Amino acid sequence: MSAACPYCARENPPEALVCGSCSREIAVPESLMAERNELARKRDTLRLELERAKSELEALTRRRKNRSA
Repeated sequence: MSAACPYCARENPPEALVCGSCSREIAVPESLMAERNELARKRDTLRLELERAKSELEALTRRRKNRSA
């Protein structure tokens, strides 16, 4: 069974410590991979929150412009 590089997704031998394609260390502890996944999830949540906040701000700005016009 081969090991996929978490950075470039290239398949490597299961005993490989460094990716043969991108030369990055692929012997990453599971705890770090779990932390990375959690941070990516939080990032995505914050991006959605930011987009909602931008939409609300644009709507408020439009309403203020309409009132003053």
